[in-house]
Amino acid sequence: MGSKKDLAVNYLTRWLGKRSMKMKIFLGILLAFCAIVILKYTITEPHFYYIASGSIHIAGLVTLVYKLFVYKTCSGMFIPQVPRAQCCIPSIKIRLKSSYIKEFDNMWLSFLVVPSAILAVLIQPRSPQYYWIARVIFAFTLYLETVAILPQIRYMQNAKV
Repeated sequence: MGSKKDLAVNYLTRWLGKRSMKMKIFLGILLAFCAIVILKYTITEPHFYYIASGSIHIAGLVTLVYKLFVYKTCSGMFIPQVPRAQCCIPSIKIRLKSSYIKEFDNMWLSFLVVPSAILAVLIQPRSPQYYWIARVIFAFTLYLETVAILPQIRYMQNAKV
């Protein structure tokens, strides 16, 4: 067995840390493109994408619960997620520190909703057993769920969390 210095993850982290920000962005975009190509050719049933997004949401809720219990704050969390967290986690009886700053929450939600709606009308799953409006609504929810993290990322950038 090797030491912790021999782990591939540590080597990759050190290698990536030495690269410029432009190179890191390029490698991230390349990795995302490769993941999309792999998903396109390996997953044939569109419902698997919905299951995968649900799994990511569960992982996010687990992270949220951890942050609430350990740090007792919701710092950096997008404000519509707070009520969802309070509904999903009613057993939390701890007092949270207020960390929401309205000035940092400056992203217009129409920047997410309008492109998602347009994309849903233009591109939806082909399924003959469902009506067109049901396919559009299903596609809209998938597209909106995909970009719903962007306001939180924007808030965290503004708050420097």
